[in-house]
Amino acid sequence: MRGSEEDAVLERSHWLCVKSECNPRLNEDAVLQRHAADLRMAMLAFQIWCPKGWNGIIVNTACTEAGILTVRNVCLPEPYAVTRWANLLRVDNLCVDQLRILIDGTFSALESDSIASRNPIQYLEIGLQTAVNHTKAGALLWMIGLDSLLAAQGEALFAARLCRLLGNDTRIFPEDYRGRRPVYTVGEVASDIYQLRNQVAHGDRIRAKYLTKREFQFDPPKLHYLRIGEWSYQSLLCEAGLFALCAALRKVILDGHLKILNQPRIWKRWLDEGLV
Repeated sequence: MRGSEEDAVLERSHWLCVKSECNPRLNEDAVLQRHAADLRMAMLAFQIWCPKGWNGIIVNTACTEAGILTVRNVCLPEPYAVTRWANLLRVDNLCVDQLRILIDGTFSALESDSIASRNPIQYLEIGLQTAVNHTKAGALLWMIGLDSLLAAQGEALFAARLCRLLGNDTRIFPEDYRGRRPVYTVGEVASDIYQLRNQVAHGDRIRAKYLTKREFQFDPPKLHYLRIGEWSYQSLLCEAGLFALCAALRKVILDGHLKILNQPRIWKRWLDEGLV
């Protein structure tokens, strides 16, 4: 390993490890490649659990007959962006058992032949990779991922199905490390997410209401002195697109709806229950 790689490795506070036995003459390279892909999928599932970003290093190693661990190669996968509100989140109070289910579900979805299962998760990942350099471009991919998941053609149906999946009054953002929770609900932002997605995707002029600066609102008010600062409504919706997509995928996997998602007609019928 190069000196810069060794320094970067030693700076890491946490490691995710996977190992297996293999015949080095037959399948060592294939096993190492599979493990690297598995680690990537596991970290993508972690984003569905809590989108804290990722800037990892994958070190592929092998153990010799003498018991010495040797480095075969080092790769730097494309990092995942961490958004402004996501940077304030913590995982301490989250359920680790849910992470295990989300990892299994992510593997199942990405390894299936179903485009309906793969697309939303792939759009999440590509969006996280793109947002490292351009948040709005990444947000567009998250919104497209939502559109893919909801299979909606039109604003009204998109909003109705998102509310059906997540709950009209559900807060779109989770609480941060101080227990603050933004006030914005799924029902309040669903239509605006769809409208902004269309304006960005079609190269239209961004409407004034999306560019207006506003103070980011959250509860409880007793923590008002910990200001987040002014956001444009566009910036708020870009982050809302990420959290809505993660929440929707989390809901689908944890509630065991992946099999239904693979059957478009049944999935749409489920989403439309109770809709006029």
